[in-house]
Amino acid sequence: MMPRLLIALPITLLLCLPAAVSAQAGMPQSILAADNQPTLVSLFLPSVTVRPTYRATQIKGKADKRRRIPTITAKPAREYRDLLNGFRVEYPNDWSYAFPAPDAGSSFAHFDWVFFSSSSARSTMLAVGVLDLKKTVTTADLQKNFADYTREPKYEEEFRNPRFLLMYKLLSSVTMTWNGRTVLDSVFTHRYQSRDTKERQIRIAAGSRIIVLRYSAYLDRFDRDLHLFEDFKKSFGLLK
Repeated sequence: MMPRLLIALPITLLLCLPAAVSAQAGMPQSILAADNQPTLVSLFLPSVTVRPTYRATQIKGKADKRRRIPTITAKPAREYRDLLNGFRVEYPNDWSYAFPAPDAGSSFAHFDWVFFSSSSARSTMLAVGVLDLKKTVTTADLQKNFADYTREPKYEEEFRNPRFLLMYKLLSSVTMTWNGRTVLDSVFTHRYQSRDTKERQIRIAAGSRIIVLRYSAYLDRFDRDLHLFEDFKKSFGLLK
């Protein structure tokens, strides 16, 4: 069915009829000026109303949805300096930091954690954790600590159920040297609040301490926000 179109065009008519002819034709005398000069008359027809097609509505809806997806900017950054644990790191300027509650989980309780997050993307999180073993940390200590992490409950839903990292799947775990120190770089996925989550943790051997740089995000956001962790990692430095 063809859509109804109402045409709206202002039409200006130039009436140039002599008074005698107009009178014979029954034309109202008010149309002509007193001196029989042409009179301009403007007529307006109803306005046009054109309904958008269904496809155009869909395209606009998708465009609006894309614009509503929060985009996290990594700069400018602000510095977080921890004199007690001896490190500094930079995080996005519009983010905030917090410390977990003492009963946040057995694996969290071992470490002194600070978490960085944004209200615009709550699923994306950066963190630094420090654990003092009171002895020189070895590669085996890094590996054991990561293995222990995957076996311990961390979230409320894990404490309620006899399971640990829900649907945990290791993607990679590589020992390497970074900035002159031995590190264990691990990537894995798991379930968090019924969502597939991907996480990357870099364990650093720093004397008697294990320092963990941590990045976590929902699986569909992980690659998109990975640049935040890269900047976070590059800015990290030890104070002592």
